[in-house]
Amino acid sequence: MDVDNSTLGDERGVSKLMSPEDTSLMLGGMSSPSHVMFKVSCPSGDTHRIRCRPSINELLELISAKVNIDRSRMRIEYEDDEGDTVVVSSDDDVAEAYNLARRAGKKLAKLSVAESKAIPKNTAALLGGGSAAVALLGALALVMMRPKK
Repeated sequence: MDVDNSTLGDERGVSKLMSPEDTSLMLGGMSSPSHVMFKVSCPSGDTHRIRCRPSINELLELISAKVNIDRSRMRIEYEDDEGDTVVVSSDDDVAEAYNLARRAGKKLAKLSVAESKAIPKNTAALLGGGSAAVALLGALALVMMRPKK
């Protein structure tokens, strides 16, 4: 019996036979689906379901539309497969949170959102620059007010 090898290694043959989830599992979870589902717990106690691309910017935008936390002060976390709390701060982190949940047999990834207590980096830089300017003006005033000999 002759075997048709014309589609050997051709992705089109795989996609006809397997679902996107099967293809993702076959590739070791390396391929990302176009949209993923998250269950997001907020500080208020509310829980929201959010569907988005595995993108930190899109995730932040959708969460900030549902909760009253400025994006620059928002901290997103999930619990990994070892029980550690992991901060989500990049597209890779978003994809990893989803992939860990899928490998654990879950339909969606659970995230928690909190308001960061730290001052955002750009605000800290502005405060530091402002303090330096005030110190410079103070030193200049002392030099100008010093009695002349």
